[in-house]
Amino acid sequence: MTAGCSSGDEPAKSAPGKTASPQATPSKSAEDIAKSRVLAAYRGLSEVRARAYSSGKVDNAKLQQYARDKAASGVVVAVAWYEERGLKVVGKPQLKPEVTQVSLKGKTKTAVVADCLDTRKSDTVYKKTGKSAIKKDAKEPRRKPVTAKAVAVGERWLISEYAIDRSRLC
Repeated sequence: MTAGCSSGDEPAKSAPGKTASPQATPSKSAEDIAKSRVLAAYRGLSEVRARAYSSGKVDNAKLQQYARDKAASGVVVAVAWYEERGLKVVGKPQLKPEVTQVSLKGKTKTAVVADCLDTRKSDTVYKKTGKSAIKKDAKEPRRKPVTAKAVAVGERWLISEYAIDRSRLC
């Protein structure tokens, strides 16, 4: 047999420049979908919090889209605390959330979010004067670790707990 010829017993090869049928793109895993939805709920809650702390009013319908339990009641209590003292927040904190745990097994699906709440570009001010209510020598760091817990309700994920560690820097 001469070079370049086929005996007929070998399988035919694709012609140069031609590719086999396209491979299906891998679909997202259930865990990736859950992480995406958890982060959307976390960011949504953060937006609702920022608006509420700035305006002094909680949009309960929006809040319930992203939070429940302690996380939702925590926003309502914090807004009341700001209102009692004549305070509001100007600017928005910077976020870097990451889903650190996801459990999709069992009856209750849960997830944990870790974040570093950076408040260096926001300020708590007195409504009447606009002056900062944060003391210059305050010991509380402006970048604080946050741990949030999420729970799935059907296909939706809601933040159920939200805790800021005000004693540590991140």
